[in-house]
Amino acid sequence: MKGQKILGRFKGPLLIVAVVVFANILFLTGTFKSNPIDSFSGEVTFTHVGLYGVYNTIDPNNAYSTQALGHEAANDLLHGHMPWWNYNEQVGAPLAGDMQPAALFLPFVLLLEFSTGVLFFHMVLEIIAGAATYYLLKRLKCSELVALLGGSLFAINGTFAWFGTPNVNPIAFLPLLLLGIEIALDRSKSAKKGGWILIAIALAFSLYAGFPEAAYLDGLLAGVWFLVRAIQLRHSYWLRFSLKVAGGMAVGLLLAAPILVAFLDYLHFANVGGHSGAISHYSMPGSVLPALVLPYVYGPIFQFTSYDHSGTLIQFWDNIGGYLTLSTVFLAIVSLFSHKRKNRGIIYMLGAFSLIVIGRNYGFPGLTAIINFIPGMKDVAVYRYVNPTLELAIIILAMFGLDSIVSSKKSERPSSKKIIIAGLIVLAIVLCLIPVAVGVDHHLYLAPHHRLWLAVSVVWSLGSVGLMIFCIFFLKKYLKFLLPAIILIDAMVMFVAPQLSSPRSTIIDQKPVSYLQAHLGNSRFYSLGYIMPNYGSYYGIASINTNNEPITQAWFEYVPSHLNANVNPAQEFTGVDKLNQDGITPVQAFLKNMSNYESIGVKYVAVRNGLLPENTAQQYAMKVVYSDSYYKIYQLANPQPYFQAVGSNCLLTSTSSRDMVTTKCSEPSTVIRRELYAPGWTATSNGKTVPVSKSGALFQQVVVPKGRSSVTFNYTPPHVALAYVAFGLGVGLVGYTASKKLTNKASR
Repeated sequence: MKGQKILGRFKGPLLIVAVVVFANILFLTGTFKSNPIDSFSGEVTFTHVGLYGVYNTIDPNNAYSTQALGHEAANDLLHGHMPWWNYNEQVGAPLAGDMQPAALFLPFVLLLEFSTGVLFFHMVLEIIAGAATYYLLKRLKCSELVALLGGSLFAINGTFAWFGTPNVNPIAFLPLLLLGIEIALDRSKSAKKGGWILIAIALAFSLYAGFPEAAYLDGLLAGVWFLVRAIQLRHSYWLRFSLKVAGGMAVGLLLAAPILVAFLDYLHFANVGGHSGAISHYSMPGSVLPALVLPYVYGPIFQFTSYDHSGTLIQFWDNIGGYLTLSTVFLAIVSLFSHKRKNRGIIYMLGAFSLIVIGRNYGFPGLTAIINFIPGMKDVAVYRYVNPTLELAIIILAMFGLDSIVSSKKSERPSSKKIIIAGLIVLAIVLCLIPVAVGVDHHLYLAPHHRLWLAVSVVWSLGSVGLMIFCIFFLKKYLKFLLPAIILIDAMVMFVAPQLSSPRSTIIDQKPVSYLQAHLGNSRFYSLGYIMPNYGSYYGIASINTNNEPITQAWFEYVPSHLNANVNPAQEFTGVDKLNQDGITPVQAFLKNMSNYESIGVKYVAVRNGLLPENTAQQYAMKVVYSDSYYKIYQLANPQPYFQAVGSNCLLTSTSSRDMVTTKCSEPSTVIRRELYAPGWTATSNGKTVPVSKSGALFQQVVVPKGRSSVTFNYTPPHVALAYVAFGLGVGLVGYTASKKLTNKASR
């Protein structure tokens, strides 16, 4: 009986787990490969491609950031180290402060220790997102079936389908934050204490999730939601409600203090690229608006970009943040006509919010300038990262609409006339979008089956809505089951579609990696067409190839002035030729500036066969130390050591650890450590603190005394001690409140 009671209580979330498992079954069974290594690591020598296309994601940072850097963080944590610093990226850089590795996103980040961890990491987030949405809709008085459908839809939303990058991580905690606000509202009305803990937990996890832009945009919807609820309250409850929400937010910030402090400390010496205001007015071109509700109207992800000489599709796939399904849009419109009064304010707010977001994303005149008055908005890529917030708003509206249609109370159901009006609005939207889609499509006349994707997208989407309307009018007896089935199938098909572009099998050459792991030591390597950026972090070998944002300002300046003047150091110092390469190539830049590579400790260069001429090794005094059918590894002639004494007779002894060196000097000496100088580095010599100063443009140095010394280096963000105090205070407040609540329950 007890087991049945527990099962009944968690039936909704368990069914959402089943939906998520089914949605990912092609990956779980190995029919298609979900591991980003198989697509983006640079180690693949053979690929059995998917059914169509070659990309199952619109952003390879599911590999470079989520998997590679997340694995580095998980590995540190599992070995008992705080993941403050990454020795294997650039010439050293903060790890947790980077945010994107989600280095302190416990316990979830630990899944990234495993080769298949990315899939399960995202499935856990999808389940949390779905379960939180389910409970939110239940709190909003939706029926069990409607709440279950809404949770399922958000669990397989358009952003989860197209991304695997860190910006999806906070998505799961937006409905949890809204649920926390609703709980605080109910406890304010009943004059009960507490009600703020879930707000604190949701906010803290949103920040630990590792993508502050997405967390910030989620917070905007939460803020508007709070204002609507506050306005609806009687004045006597308003202050109590506001204090609960404010208290939850404050405690959430205390709980997230370690990651926030690491991030803010890093910003003092980081380069954030376009996130310093350059992207503040960017919006998507109207020509790609059809794909918002017809996701594959322009074909599979990046499939037809090579046929589009206008560049529209590259711009679209590079910047879009997700999609909506037309069936949920139809129900969202229906919700505006429903007769239910209890959520009227939320319905109108979500409707207005959705229109404003769409207008902002697609360049409605003047709207961007107005929205940029919101503090912090100028530094956020709204057009790319606000989509999950929009998707949740539309899904909640759609569930209100569905709930009114299947309501047992006739007075709450929208009239037949209003259903038809909603259907005509959807039809009008699609009819207006078709000419726009055809206008883009005419650039693709050589692309295979491009018109078929357009036709099927229109027929499928309108057919789904038409079938729903048919059921509403002619199959009322089965309406409660038919409508959710149609909507869920629509969402499931859209979610699974990109999975079919995943590799079915691959062959990976990891022997060069094994060689570097065995021989690199404290030196670094550079890759030309082999291991892609950040995968040095994944394998525990120090790579200078870079594709990340933020990066350190010192490295941002050093790369073009000393290593390759023809790249954006944040995103293009990959060792791979840029598309439409003009100017010096990565190979040419490497050969020209080889001495500079050696000066930063590069010992090996890993090269895809055919990139370097046969006589290169002899001409540039390099030695081939590894070779197979696909790759070669060259050892450079004069790589500078990681630790180096300057100006005296000094013997240095170091192990594989980069944090320790033993010195035996005939007089006081300076020791250079070829690790990035940054605030937060400290050193001790024989147990006594010694100052760490800057050496040249990048590195560190310390002065050691005459005789034998054991020098140890350590990095922590400069203000982390204060962060630990704040975190402890937050945990104490949550623990005290929770224990008091449990005590009160037990005493009843």
